[in-house]
Amino acid sequence: MEKESYPKNSRNNYHHKIFQLSKAFWKIVEKDWNDWLSKSGLNINEHNTLLVAYSKECCTITDIALLGTMHISTAVNFSKSLEKKGLLRLEKNNEDKRVTMVYITEKGRKLVEDIEAQWEPNKSLFYDAVGEIEEVYGSKPHFGDIQAIVKNFYGDEVLDHIRHFNQ
Repeated sequence: MEKESYPKNSRNNYHHKIFQLSKAFWKIVEKDWNDWLSKSGLNINEHNTLLVAYSKECCTITDIALLGTMHISTAVNFSKSLEKKGLLRLEKNNEDKRVTMVYITEKGRKLVEDIEAQWEPNKSLFYDAVGEIEEVYGSKPHFGDIQAIVKNFYGDEVLDHIRHFNQ
């Protein structure tokens, strides 16, 4: 199937729109996420790393990077940081010493659950905006197009991980 071609200005404007909307959307999400984490002593990458480990019995640093949508070096650095805080346990795989296994500790599990209990949608910029959309259209956004893009780029595993927290 041949890709649709756009006039040069139209195509550039489309990309500009995607980039700017994504950046603006991220700023809203980032503010909400940082506000949510403010009492926990974690930053967004540490929380994201902890969430991946929480969702699995055992995972690898590569799993953290893939499911946390971060570079492998970021996954390594934040996993080590969380290990120093006693929230994760890192062990080399017995069969392949190049692979680092990641386990969440009881302290890490409790922190994830405590953070989750502190979520207050009524203090969220994002949920405030979603509420307005729900009033007008009768439902919250489903983000089907964004999910399709994420699936196309990362595959089913990442999308399944995201869905895991929405069950």
